[in-house]
Amino acid sequence: PDVRPDEGEVQTRGGDVCEFDRLLLAVGGTPNQLPVDNSDADGIHHFWTFQDARKINESASEADKGVIVGAGLLGIDLAAVCGAQDVEGKYLMRGDSWWRYALSNEGAEIMHDAMREKGVEPVFKSGVDRFETDGNGHVTAAVDPNGDRYECDFAGVAIGLDRNTELLENLDVEIDGRGDV
Repeated sequence: PDVRPDEGEVQTRGGDVCEFDRLLLAVGGTPNQLPVDNSDADGIHHFWTFQDARKINESASEADKGVIVGAGLLGIDLAAVCGAQDVEGKYLMRGDSWWRYALSNEGAEIMHDAMREKGVEPVFKSGVDRFETDGNGHVTAAVDPNGDRYECDFAGVAIGLDRNTELLENLDVEIDGRGDV
């Protein structure tokens, strides 16, 4: 699409022109990759597309142990997949609670208890320093910065995203740190 803010119009790929007084662009984002060894190993998943969702479901259905990384909304979705598939999960979070910037400690504890009931154990002040793999390149464990090792044959990573702002690069608009214009 071609966005022309000065003219108050957008031209679609199909050639249609739409006029606007105000424009909301929902540009989406691309999941951040963990910058650690073996983060691209077989069995490690990011939740971005419908194909990813299918692969996550398939991989979790074959797994006994899982590791989830990322204490946000997509991370809790990945933890729910572990719970629904009876995968013994460890949910590694850097902070001291799930969704710590949005929930009170009491609210987060409700979620922690619900995770535990489904077989997913929250692990606080953790994260991933590296993944270990077998000879076939499939994930076998996550090792956190404390040196603790969590065996897994499934890992879900949801550590944020980079906003897809390429569409805005040549426009005279200001983008703040969150991607808001």
